[in-house]
Amino acid sequence: MSSADLYQEIILEHYRSPRNRKPVTDAELSHEELNPACGDKIRLHIERPLFSNFYYDALGCAVSIASASVMSEALKVLQPGELEQVVKQLDAILNDEELSWPEGEFWDQVRCLEAVRKFPMRLKCAMLPWNALLKATR
Repeated sequence: MSSADLYQEIILEHYRSPRNRKPVTDAELSHEELNPACGDKIRLHIERPLFSNFYYDALGCAVSIASASVMSEALKVLQPGELEQVVKQLDAILNDEELSWPEGEFWDQVRCLEAVRKFPMRLKCAMLPWNALLKATR
């Protein structure tokens, strides 16, 4: 099995069994983001201290839901002050196949999103949860 096949399998597994996904009521809503091009939607619940209690609800394609699931797990090893730089770096990596993945536990967890590089139309889907989280924490 190639690494691309493995990453696609991980994305499908996160889509089938998303982590930290549960309904977000209006009273709990921290932020909501919509991708009007495809209809993907995510609602976030974030408590302070940042990421101490984080969950989301998402409607959309396999890539956006898997990305939200991966993000919700990866946040556990991320420091809140690192979020903006990480989101910018992830966006750059997904948009440029020449860029290499950084080392570290966080990047090991999100590396499965590399499979999205082969599907440029899905880049916005993959970045929707990350951009929503970034907007919610500003």
